[in-house]
Amino acid sequence: SSRRMIPVSVEETAEGYRVDWAAFTQFHDAKFEKFLRDPNSSRGVFYVQMRRSHYFGNDISDVDELHAFRIQSPIAPYPDAYAFLRKSSPEAQSVLERYRWGAGYRPFVELRWVTPKNAEPRVELMRVIRHTWRR
Repeated sequence: SSRRMIPVSVEETAEGYRVDWAAFTQFHDAKFEKFLRDPNSSRGVFYVQMRRSHYFGNDISDVDELHAFRIQSPIAPYPDAYAFLRKSSPEAQSVLERYRWGAGYRPFVELRWVTPKNAEPRVELMRVIRHTWRR
């Protein structure tokens, strides 16, 4: 049988050790992976690995209006996808100031699938809820 490794966040508090159950259940239930496989899914919030990226595909007509990021599951086999952030969005400036080229990050983000007119569905980065997995 194959075994799957799941990241677990444990923090020592005054009351003792605490597990981040929201993160654990998301990883255990593969919610991010299910989201990536289903362009009809609604928006969701996910613990991901993320880095700034270039996008060279020709399937996005308004790519000049978007910033591209590679988002990846922290669970093997590490499924990944592109997520796009509108340059005109309220989040754009703060995200670009914090997320530098060449570095990897582990934010908690809100994502949604969008299907622009006459285009393929794509994942849109709505906002960064937290810049780390820690609460």
